[in-house]
Amino acid sequence: MTLNPDRAKKLQRGSALIAVFWAIAVLGMVIFGAAKFVSLDSEWVTGMRKTALATRHAETGLAYGSHPQIQPGDPRLGFDEGAEGGYRVLITKEEGLIPINAILLGQQKSMVKRLFRSWGMEERAAAAVTDALADWVDANDFVNLNGAERDAYAARGIAGMPLNRPFQSVDEMKWVIGMDAVDRVQPGWRNWFTVHSTNRIDLNEAPADSIAAVTGIPIESAKAAVLRRSGADGVSGTIDDIRFLSVAEALQVLGVVFDPNGGFPDFFTVDGTTPRIVSEGFFGDVGKRIVEVQGANGSRIWRWEEAFSIEN
Repeated sequence: MTLNPDRAKKLQRGSALIAVFWAIAVLGMVIFGAAKFVSLDSEWVTGMRKTALATRHAETGLAYGSHPQIQPGDPRLGFDEGAEGGYRVLITKEEGLIPINAILLGQQKSMVKRLFRSWGMEERAAAAVTDALADWVDANDFVNLNGAERDAYAARGIAGMPLNRPFQSVDEMKWVIGMDAVDRVQPGWRNWFTVHSTNRIDLNEAPADSIAAVTGIPIESAKAAVLRRSGADGVSGTIDDIRFLSVAEALQVLGVVFDPNGGFPDFFTVDGTTPRIVSEGFFGDVGKRIVEVQGANGSRIWRWEEAFSIEN
């Protein structure tokens, strides 16, 4: 069968038109994909730039905070240029945190349990994780009443734990059975403990819940003492802070009854010696936090960094 020449030409033109439509569609998808890629790439570059600038601000703040002549409350510890970002620095002492190894090895684990309870943990769960922490740091394989030794870890498919030695880092605590429950009630639990201090608790630096936990006083009393300690502006770490001059004075203000001839006050101090510097740099909606613990002559003992988002 022979097609009419005019009909054949129309079919050819129709096929060509369909091919053109397909080419346009494919080209459109290519252009859209390229535009999307460029957009994502641009967002990635912008994010990297913000992170770099936030980090630079945090490092600048850390440099000021590390200077031996800079004291808490110094105006150079804060800088905000609006759209250009800035930094804020808090100088404290590592003794403001709970020395977890000293507490557990010193048979003072009830302090840790009280802290967990103040965060909302049930009594049984708090007792279990506290005993498991004690089992981790002691040198024997005897199980504390609610604790966890090798059999408990093996039952979970975990070999070689607990390590039966003091924690070498606060982060190591996360491997202890029951710490997942702590993480659920207080995701920032790492900010309450230390393995780098002189094993005393500085009552001029410790937060209210830590003070309540280690002394056994009501949290309301601890909060009132911290507010008094913070001075007229109610902010810790500023020049108007009212520092306790002695452990005896601090305990009296806290309402803690103790025997002056006993050893209870020796567990505390009001003059920690291990600087802890927290510098937060920010640019736009991106922040960078650098925490550094320093030893003699400003030498670095430990450093930790994290990025965070800033809510508008």
